[in-house]
Amino acid sequence: MKPTNPSVTITPSRVLIFENDEYLLKSMVSYLVMDGYEVTGVRKAEEFQKHLSSHSFCVAILGVDLPDNSGLLLTEFVQKNSTLRIITLSNNSYAGNRMACLNAGADIYLIKPFNFRLLSASVGILIRRSYTVPWMPSMLG
Repeated sequence: MKPTNPSVTITPSRVLIFENDEYLLKSMVSYLVMDGYEVTGVRKAEEFQKHLSSHSFCVAILGVDLPDNSGLLLTEFVQKNSTLRIITLSNNSYAGNRMACLNAGADIYLIKPFNFRLLSASVGILIRRSYTVPWMPSMLG
């Protein structure tokens, strides 16, 4: 998988979703589109990699519950090779799984089933964080 193309300008409202559950993927895409986001949804890692290397996105939503643990590896790759903010989705509420995802680079960890309003709010928060000027101590004095 190649890193995100640095020559492409990031569009603030673009979201890339990788989820192997077809019904959940379609539902997330529909809900986020209804909330005004530009969303691409894929069910295979190869499709995710293709879109990541050829298009610009601001947020990646990654289902991590895959039999070969590739969802966690994909999270690590995205964190190391792009500027995307990452939301991970898991069926596992075990604290060790949450820590593994956060240590791999996830910004937010949601447990399935989750509220779609919470998902949309999480996307919005990460987009705003991506385009906010960092706090600078010199501005206070």
